[in-house]
Amino acid sequence: MLEPAGVTANQLGLLAKLFGAMMHGLNGLSIGSLANRVGMHPSTLNRDIKPLKVKGFIAETKDPTDRRVRAVYITAKGESKLRESIPLWRRAQAQVQDELGHEVVLSLNAFLDLVSTKIVQ
Repeated sequence: MLEPAGVTANQLGLLAKLFGAMMHGLNGLSIGSLANRVGMHPSTLNRDIKPLKVKGFIAETKDPTDRRVRAVYITAKGESKLRESIPLWRRAQAQVQDELGHEVVLSLNAFLDLVSTKIVQ
């Protein structure tokens, strides 16, 4: 469903996390912090952000508090891509809910939240 926007579900999630950080006044997130927020290993995250950097949707800078740390942030082009992708994502979510039913989707989300909590501990 996201193919017309040219992003994957993981990439959309990364753009959304970076946009959220920006909306909370952060000028980027370190790779470690972003990996933590999305529940990924930093090396896996690096593979997922490479195409976003190549397309100009995100950029990197040095962390102002620790120049050794690389931070990534969403660009204006990335914000535009996020806005383009959200309606496609919502349509996909609605299709899943139509196919599975509201109660099943709620149960599935609760189960995924539980699994995520158990993994993070």
